[in-house]
Amino acid sequence: MNEILKLENVVKCYESLRAVDGVSLSIKEGSVIGLIGPNGSGKSTLFNVISGLDRANEGKIWFRGIRIENLPPHKIFSLGLVKSFQDPRLFLGMTVLDNMLVPPKGQKGESPVIAPLHSKWRDQEIALATKASELLEKLLLKGLHKTLSAEISGGQMKLLEMGRTLMAEPRMLLLDEPTAGVAPKLARDIFERLLKLREEFNLTLFIIEHRLEVLFDYVEYVYVMHRGKILAEGKPDDILDNKVVAEVYLGG
Repeated sequence: MNEILKLENVVKCYESLRAVDGVSLSIKEGSVIGLIGPNGSGKSTLFNVISGLDRANEGKIWFRGIRIENLPPHKIFSLGLVKSFQDPRLFLGMTVLDNMLVPPKGQKGESPVIAPLHSKWRDQEIALATKASELLEKLLLKGLHKTLSAEISGGQMKLLEMGRTLMAEPRMLLLDEPTAGVAPKLARDIFERLLKLREEFNLTLFIIEHRLEVLFDYVEYVYVMHRGKILAEGKPDDILDNKVVAEVYLGG
C-alpha cells in the first residue's frame, strides 16, 4: 500500500505548553489506524493540526504527497482529508437530509448566478439527494430524512456526522471518538459500518477512541500518545503487552 499521510517532527505549542511535541508517523492508504492515550495527551490537538484547524509551530505534514501543514482547512478538505468531531457539529435547525447535503463539493446551486436557474442545478441536486438517502440507509438512519437533527438521539447524531463526512467524497477520515456516549452494541455497529464503508469507498481511517475493547478488535495498528509525544506504536496485541503503556495509560 502507498503512504497517504506522513508527519515529521510536528510541534504545536500553546504558550509554554507543547501539546504536540515532535510527532512523526506514517499511515498507509486503505489502512485502519488507532490513536489512543490519556486525556490531555494531545490526540485531538494532533487531529486539529493535521486537518488545518490549528497551525503547527514546527514540522512537516504530507497528504497524498502534498505538503499541507500551511494550508487552510478548506484546502485540506478539498484534497480529501476530512475530520469528524467528537461532538457532532450539526445544523440542529435543519433536517437530517439537509445536513447531508451541505458538505458535497462543487454544488452548482451555491452560485448566486446559477441559483435562480433551476434547470442548471436540478439534476445535480437530485443525484446528491439520492446518494445521501443511500448513505442514510447504510448508517441505520433510514426514514429520518425529514426529521430535524436536533430531534434524533446522540448515537444517531454520531452516525449523521459520519454520513456528512462521506458526502464530501473523502480519501481519508480523521474520526475523533466516533462512539463516545453511545451504547456498547451501537459502538460495535458503528465500527462494523466503518469497515464496510472503508471497503466501498476506498477509505483510510485514523481513529481516536477510548474504548480499547472495541477499537482493538477493528484496527490494524495503534499509535499511543502521552504528553504530546508518541509513546509507543504497534499492533493491538503488542500495545496491550507493552508495560510502559500499561503504566502510563492503562493503570497497570
